[in-house]
Amino acid sequence: MEEIRDKNVMAGMEEPEVPEKPVPVLEDDDLAALLKLCKAKDFRSRRDEAMVRLFFDCGLRVAELCGIQLDHVDLDAEVIQVTGKGGKTRLIYPSAKTMRAIERYIRERGKSKHARTTKALFLSQRGAWSVDGVRDRLGVMAKQAGLDHINPHKFRHTFAHDFLISGGQERDLKRLAGWTSDTMLEVYGRSTAQQRAAHATRRLARGNRV
Repeated sequence: MEEIRDKNVMAGMEEPEVPEKPVPVLEDDDLAALLKLCKAKDFRSRRDEAMVRLFFDCGLRVAELCGIQLDHVDLDAEVIQVTGKGGKTRLIYPSAKTMRAIERYIRERGKSKHARTTKALFLSQRGAWSVDGVRDRLGVMAKQAGLDHINPHKFRHTFAHDFLISGGQERDLKRLAGWTSDTMLEVYGRSTAQQRAAHATRRLARGNRV
């Protein structure tokens, strides 16, 4: 006959620690492999380069990228307005290389038959580029580059990771990424905490100065 226990046998025992799963990010070699596919000067190559650079340079959501219109791009000021979740707008600040890629793409875009029928910055052969169209194109590019499947959100992970590792402030990242709560900020903050601590230690170590 089985003994009936009133006492919780697990009481007082510490819960096992579950190691945090690192947030997946793209390495420089991965990005270089994708950009290598965009070396031609035709419409698709110019568009794809602008798309890839905007993703990893600014951490956009795919719907935000598809929602950019021509008049949202200020080439002189090197700033772009995007619309995030809940219709909230914010400004992003692409690098000079990314802005040059966008400028080259805009010139090719002007030759498209859809250039005058839609204000969307990014076009496909059917008109404004759709969210599914962008995802499909990234899947094709990843396969051609010999990489594992890449989705747009992986670029967002990479942007946040790079920003924090480079010493960027978490509150600035929250504004740039368009987060309204601290939940995602905490996720990315934890994922880079150890590397940031290591970088800070090497930079500040007295042993390097004495």
